[in-house]
Amino acid sequence: RVLCAAIASQKRLAHLADQLEKRLAPLGFQPERRFHAHVTLARIKGDKHLVELRQLASRVSLHQAFPVASLNLYSSHLHPDGACYQLLHRGRFRPVACRQG
Repeated sequence: RVLCAAIASQKRLAHLADQLEKRLAPLGFQPERRFHAHVTLARIKGDKHLVELRQLASRVSLHQAFPVASLNLYSSHLHPDGACYQLLHRGRFRPVACRQG
């Protein structure tokens, strides 16, 4: 029900997520079941074009590096009509050179 772009090289992001979880645990935040870096592109309601969408998505592959300037921490609240997201904190990163490949 979610169309997302997975991140191929997750080592650095997994380390960042691990460090973040360790620092948030004393504040009462529960760790994720399993970290999986991705970008959510769409949420799909209904089955009308689900098969066609899966076929189309399986043929798409993007290979693009991009800089990340900030990290946003959200709290998600699930409701019958969809999820609501609340921005808890925005952290900015120092600029660094983006490596290709």
